This record gives sequence, C-alpha cells and structure tokens, in this order.
Amino acid sequence: MFPSYGEGTFTIHYDSRIFLDSESPAELFSAAQLLQQEIETQTGFRPAICRRHQPVGSHLIYLTASPELSREAYTLAVTPENITICGSLESGVLYGVQTLRQMIRQAGAVLPTVLISDKPAMENRGFYHDATRGRVPTLSYLKQLAATLSFYKINQLQLYIEHSYLFDDLTEMWRDDTPLTAEDILELDRYCKGLGIDLVPSLASFGHLYKLLCTKSYAHLCELEGSASAPFSFYDRQAHHTLDITNPESLSLAKHILSEYMQLFSSKYFNLCADETFDLGKGLPAHSPRKREPPSSTPSL
Repeated sequence: MFPSYGEGTFTIHYDSRIFLDSESPAELFSAAQLLQQEIETQTGFRPAICRRHQPVGSHLIYLTASPELSREAYTLAVTPENITICGSLESGVLYGVQTLRQMIRQAGAVLPTVLISDKPAMENRGFYHDATRGRVPTLSYLKQLAATLSFYKINQLQLYIEHSYLFDDLTEMWRDDTPLTAEDILELDRYCKGLGIDLVPSLASFGHLYKLLCTKSYAHLCELEGSASAPFSFYDRQAHHTLDITNPESLSLAKHILSEYMQLFSSKYFNLCADETFDLGKGLPAHSPRKREPPSSTPSL
C-alpha cells in the first residue's frame, strides 16, 4: 500500500450518507454497516445507508464492487467532496472499509485527502486460536476475536479444540467444563464468512487427549497404561495421553470425533492436528501380557 496524499480534507457531516452501487452484491451491506457503526462510535454521527446507481450530493461515502480487480484488492479515494471505495468481489470492498475505519480512528471526522491502492502480499493470513487451555471462550468472545482479525485483514481463523466441544456421546470428557456447542460453531462460521474469514477446524486427534483418555470409557486406548490414575500435573497433561495405535478401537474413535467436528464448518480445509505424540511407541501392545508402567508425574532432566 503506497498512499498518495493530496490537498485539503474531507469532513464527515451529520448528513453524510453511505451509498451502495445498485449493481453491487448484497454482501456490501454488511461492510456498510461496519463503517456506519465506526463513524457513529468515533464522531457521534450515524450516516444513513442508501442504494442508488448514481448518488447525488457531497460528503458521501460510495461503496462499489468491481470484477476487474484481483482478489481482496481495493482502491480508496478521499477527496474534499466525497469518499469512494472500489473493491474486488472477494473482500476487496470490506478491506477498503477496514482501512477507512483505521483512518477515522486516527483522524476523527476530518480526514486527509488520499488515494490508496492496496492488495495483500500473502494469500493466506491466519491466526491459530487454542480454545482448550484455560477458560473455554464464549461465542461472544470468539465473535469479538473474529471482528478484530478482520479489522487487520486476517482472512483465516483456525479454532483448536481438545475437550472444549460438546461431542454428543462423550459426556465423560466435557462434563466438568462449559464446552462450545454445535450451534455456537455454526453461528461463528456464518459470522466469520461475513467478515471475509475462513473458519478452519483444528482438532486433537492423536496426542493431547488428556481429558478423553482419562475417562473410564476410553482410558484403555491410552498409549501408556495407568495414566488415568496418575496424579494431575500440567506437564503430564501436555506430554502424555496419546492414542494406542495397536488397538483397532483407536482409529474408530479418531474417525468418530473428526467426522462430528468437521461437519460444522464450511471451510474446505481441516487441521488434523496429529502432533506431539510424545508417548508413541513407549507403551506395550494391548495384547502383551506385561503391564506398562504409568508415566512419571514430573519430567526427567
């Protein structure tokens, strides 16, 4: 982004309006509402949102989409008379609005005249959010996070889950928590799409299964025998509780939780998250007559 500044200023008035091109897609209305709310918060003025092919008057903010611009690209032109944002059909107008919101936070109602032509240098700009360690986030908190990411033009949010989703038949795993529900995820997915964000599911499916493999129903699938009865320690929670791949039930369990979780998302991506299987190969096969030793509650130095 290389802004070119001009002479004079544009002033947002009490009678300023936001115009949508009559031929632009309906998605522009959401971007217009973001801008309307920002202007009201920062200046006290609440500009009306209109839709017309040829807006008339001055002190207007004009939003239009162009199929000729590359993905997520936009131009923002601030003149003493009006503001025009022209963006691509894929988030370009939204990003132009986000830049204008940033300018309003810096300058208030009196904006410098400027011409900005901008597009992302990286196609995927993601943020990975762990919704497992510590307090489980609420839907309202996750929406606030998504809004902040969109403000800075982040277009991917990966939501990592271990025990903090309400799986239908795994009540032993989440009964002591306040897990996110299917309805929460579906609503968050819809909300993120409106902000140009791809909500990508990420689910522990091999290691990091402390809550699941400490239950009576599934403790026998843990790589290290006896880990469910070991005293709790933060280290053991992170380093142990990997699925025993010699037990055929483990694959069935992994497929079950993956299938239930991934169906809630519209993204074409999925983070399998089969990392940090620290105990893999340290236990004995399920058919072995010898007992496996429980893991130490403290790390060896």
